[in-house]
Amino acid sequence: MDKLKLYSWPGNVRELENVVERELIQYSENTLNFKSFIKEKLTSTSIDYNIDSAEVENKNTMNLEKVMSLHINKVLDITGGKIHGAGGAAELLNINPNTLRARMKKLGIL
Repeated sequence: MDKLKLYSWPGNVRELENVVERELIQYSENTLNFKSFIKEKLTSTSIDYNIDSAEVENKNTMNLEKVMSLHINKVLDITGGKIHGAGGAAELLNINPNTLRARMKKLGIL
């Protein structure tokens, strides 16, 4: 449910109905997981970041580590904290799960 709540639903109820119907047709597990929807929306939609201006020294720029940290956290929110496997953050970021874990450790993301 959290994954679906994160999406802005520009198509409103009709888009939600279509996504649920497609998942019902395609799913082969006991629970609906919307893996294909989450991956599709992550790659085709810009991610909205709420950045506190106090965190940014210059309002137009911030350091790369902060940007990576924000992005990794946002992707982890989308995947419900899942790092590896189908629909996991590593897959969506197109990096090896061990590389993602190492980056998370370096950036202090638990």
